[in-house]
Parts: sequence; C-alpha cells; structure tokens
Amino acid sequence: MLSPVRALLRRLRRETTGATLVEFAMALPVMVGVYVGGVELSMAIECNRNVAQATHTMTDLASQCASITSTGTASNSCWINNIFGGTAVIMQPYNSANANMRLTEVQIVNSTQMQVVWSAVSNGSANNAYTALTSGSYLSLPANLTVSNASPMFPTSAGGTATTGSYLLMGEISLNYQPAVSYNNMTSFAFSEKILMSPRVSTSVPYS
Repeated sequence: MLSPVRALLRRLRRETTGATLVEFAMALPVMVGVYVGGVELSMAIECNRNVAQATHTMTDLASQCASITSTGTASNSCWINNIFGGTAVIMQPYNSANANMRLTEVQIVNSTQMQVVWSAVSNGSANNAYTALTSGSYLSLPANLTVSNASPMFPTSAGGTATTGSYLLMGEISLNYQPAVSYNNMTSFAFSEKILMSPRVSTSVPYS
C-alpha cells in the first residue's frame, strides 16, 4: 500500500489542470521583453529619422535667406534663433531641448578643401555639444562631393558636384535618444546628421 505522500506525488504527476497557465507564466517575461524591445527599437529609428529631417529643414531654411542675423525679432525668419527654434519643432515629440545644432557656411577652395566663412551653434545638451567652427579654418571636402562645373541644390547627394569658389551651407544636428527602458548598459543612442546645401536666393548667405 502506497504511503499518503507517494500517493499525493503520483496524483500531482498525473494532474494537468493549470498546465497552460504555468506555460503562459513562463513565456510572459519573454513576450514582454520582445514587445518592449520592439517598441523601443521603432522609436529609436523614428528619432533618427527626425534628426535627419530636422537637419534638412534647418539647412533648407537658411538657404532661403539672403542673409542671416545674430539678433532679431520673432517676425524675422532669418534670425538665427528663429531658424534653430523652427528646427526644434520638427524634432517633436522627441526632446529637442537635448539637441545640439550647428549651422555653417563654407566656401569650396579646391578639390579637397572648403573654408569656413561663419558658424553658429545652439546647444541643448553637454553630450556631443558643438562649438562654432573658426572662420577661415579649413575642412576636408566630403568624399562624395566632386568639384566640377555645376552646383545643384543638394551637392552631396550621390555623385553631386560643386564649383570651386562656390558657397555651401552645412547643417549639423546631434541628439542623444534615451530609451524608456535601458538594457545591458545601453542607456542612450547618439544620432547625428550633416547636410550640405547650396544657397537659393543669393550666391552666399552672410551672417552678421
């Protein structure tokens, strides 16, 4: 005759009631992790796209100005603060207060270099903060920018060309995206974008 304990163990071994609930409880953490990870990944990708779009917008706004001023009023669309402020709106719903923005005009001097004419910055974060580039300093010409006989709106797009002596506006934005849930010490993602664009209404865009 089986002892009460052995009988109980045999009954428990044969019992299948609640097995589905136990299996679901075991799988739930994995399902939640996959869901949260998917949401965070999609938001990070969207934030990266917003940074690219904002950089394009900032440079495009500057390219439509005959000149840009360091002081102005809310009605002056070519006031540098309005350009930076309008750009920050594009970055919503992500925290544009953490965005670092730099707008620079450069002049192509030869087939390998371009010279800084002026540079202005708006920093919202100590992470990847920009400093204004020194006027007269030299930068290397991007590898995909070829000096030739044309100067299209977007000179760095796939085999774009630009004329020696021509002016270009260079927009740069960096933003640290902080996910709601960190994993394995991944507390933030650094996104950045740089765009070169030709002035639309004048040969160059002076800054004063």
